Amino acid sequence: MKMCLKRNKFITVVTLISVLLLLITTLFMSCSKKTIETDKVSFRLPWIRFSTTAGLEVAQDKGFFQQSGIQAVINAGSVDLNPTKMVVSGSDQFGILEPAQVIVAAVNQKLPVVILALKCQESPFALMSLKEKNITHPHDLVGKVVGYNPLNDVSYLSILKKFNIDHSSLKEVPVQFDLTRFFEKKVDVWPSYVVNEPLVAKSKGFEINLIRPDDYGIHLYEHCLFTTKDMIEKNPDLVKRVVKGWLQGWQYALQHPEEAVDITLKHAEGLTRDNQMEMLKAFIPLMASGKAKTRGFGWVDLEMIETLQDQIYSLGIIKEKINAQQLVDNSFLKNIDMSIRSIPQEIQ
Repeated sequence: MKMCLKRNKFITVVTLISVLLLLITTLFMSCSKKTIETDKVSFRLPWIRFSTTAGLEVAQDKGFFQQSGIQAVINAGSVDLNPTKMVVSGSDQFGILEPAQVIVAAVNQKLPVVILALKCQESPFALMSLKEKNITHPHDLVGKVVGYNPLNDVSYLSILKKFNIDHSSLKEVPVQFDLTRFFEKKVDVWPSYVVNEPLVAKSKGFEINLIRPDDYGIHLYEHCLFTTKDMIEKNPDLVKRVVKGWLQGWQYALQHPEEAVDITLKHAEGLTRDNQMEMLKAFIPLMASGKAKTRGFGWVDLEMIETLQDQIYSLGIIKEKINAQQLVDNSFLKNIDMSIRSIPQEIQ
């Protein structure tokens, strides 16, 4: 009898332990399932994937997005596949574009777009010409064949306005990214980024001159991360995770530029490693300057946005102005630890 009781107790204990282990296993599997669930997020670039978007590529490749529960898709853009249009339509959730273009979309087209972070505190825009043309000052543009790209219209138009240069005094021709006409000397002046086209020209043995807005007191800014008001209101946690992953990607890229270029080249065709390495290194001073030194990488200064909007308004590109606070949301940056946002000491 006693043996029977002991046996029953043993069976009961074993059964309880088995049930408990089953419950723990089920709970663990449930938690694990939740952990691997991710939000699919797509980004729209202004153009092709290359080293100027290395931060995004690194965030995806090194797992920074995955760690935050994000499955990222990076899409190339163009004049037709404009980031503001693609993001507002819902084709993509986040975009990369010049802040000036985001402001124009918000004011003129009434698109509900909001700037979340800024990549560069200085603009890399420049008007490039062959040295033999002797175009060294904005006034030298008069009578020349000047390439025009709508993606750079604010930078270009600001130079013309500053020096009272009338469009009728120029021969403007539409251009995009193929430099063939420039090298064939069919276009005298080409809209460029100091981190891109001038490096290509020099690699081909051409000597060039550059006219930069910053040299004449025209301060513009390059590439911001943006989304829609609806995304911010309905899914602020996702927005914070995206901003965090983007920052982590860029911080890593700044500290490991060679690896960042190798990662980028996995997703790009027809690019040379040396050129992309030069390009990324040329970008670093633009990213580590200005407010980034004190407020951290990505910081968007409201006063800067107000000044930029005033400049766009003075050009007649927008017919009215809106409160800069409607254009910018720094709250996500503020809630991300400064260790992630700080500019690495070795590149300051």
